[in-house]
Amino acid sequence: MDENVAGRTTRRCLTDLGYVVHTPADLYGSRELAQGARDEDWLAKLRGRDWAAISKDEHILQRPTELATYKAARIHMFLLPNNVRRDALVALLHQNLREICARAVEKHPGVWRVGRQGLTQL
Repeated sequence: MDENVAGRTTRRCLTDLGYVVHTPADLYGSRELAQGARDEDWLAKLRGRDWAAISKDEHILQRPTELATYKAARIHMFLLPNNVRRDALVALLHQNLREICARAVEKHPGVWRVGRQGLTQL
């Protein structure tokens, strides 16, 4: 989970269902070290880990350096909407979790927007 999503409520939503959730603090050793980590840095750390990323930062796909790092990491990414309350994020995760899990194990990495109508591939 990207730091813009990795609050206790959203993390607990998945861990309570038995999923393992990795946060930026897991990648960097502490929350303090992870705070403000550049997208290029944390995305590069995901390469070869067989993880999927959950984020709200669509700018990753628009900034050339971040996009190149995402492509090199070869991960699946699921983008939640910005400017929604935590309870709405949790509801979206619950509603779309089956499809997120199905997409997360596909051979070729992709990016999906998570919404009330399901997943939309970008």
